[in-house]
Amino acid sequence: MGEMVRVVGTCLLPSLGLLPNNPGQVLQLWEVVQLLPYHIRYRLYFEWRTVVQDSNPVMALVKANTANDIRKILRYKIENLTIIPDNNNHKKKKKKKKLNRRLSSDNVKLYSRQMGKVSHSNPAVVFGIILEQLQAYDNLVIPVVDAFKYITPFGFDILACTHSLHGIVFKLVRTDSIIEALSSPDKPRLKEDGTNIASWLNGLAVFTGTVYKKYPGIELAGILNYISNQLKNHNTYDLVILKGKNYCSLFSC
Repeated sequence: MGEMVRVVGTCLLPSLGLLPNNPGQVLQLWEVVQLLPYHIRYRLYFEWRTVVQDSNPVMALVKANTANDIRKILRYKIENLTIIPDNNNHKKKKKKKKLNRRLSSDNVKLYSRQMGKVSHSNPAVVFGIILEQLQAYDNLVIPVVDAFKYITPFGFDILACTHSLHGIVFKLVRTDSIIEALSSPDKPRLKEDGTNIASWLNGLAVFTGTVYKKYPGIELAGILNYISNQLKNHNTYDLVILKGKNYCSLFSC
């Protein structure tokens, strides 16, 4: 087991980010990685993203390019030409106006394949950008989850990972997985009124329940372990993830 973990962590995962986006290669890697317990897989994902990708210049460049590609999918620009009169010489000039449009239910079919293709080699980067956007724009939840139809099981495993080791959840700055985002210690769980759940936590709760319900093949062990640890720390706010009245219940799948 130890030799297998070393090969996966030092060779297979780092090389994946440098390969062309090929779902076949990803699925072959998943056949090996899924044999490991979830807490070992999550530790390897954490080391891959924080140690390997950030320390290697080539991988850092690939990481930046991937982040740029997924931002183009989530938020793209179009240019409108507007004709305006010039009061001085009575000539007309063309003024370009840039408008920001986001992924929506109307164009999800167009961009779902692109999202799947971008996520094959560097899923942690892709999901980090997505989770940042979801915390700011909760209306993206449904189209984003629908666009996940081409995400591989390996990609879903990274999305759901807790980066936990022996039941301890790492408190990380970046939010490259669902539970990393939920466990952020720098964000208040409640609004300023002290009674209602914060909007960012609401958005993540809706997204978490929706994605687990729509794609039931995602392993639940990580998210349930996270909630259990939060309860041990006397934090009950994250139970909103399991609330079935206003949010999609994880257990409804």
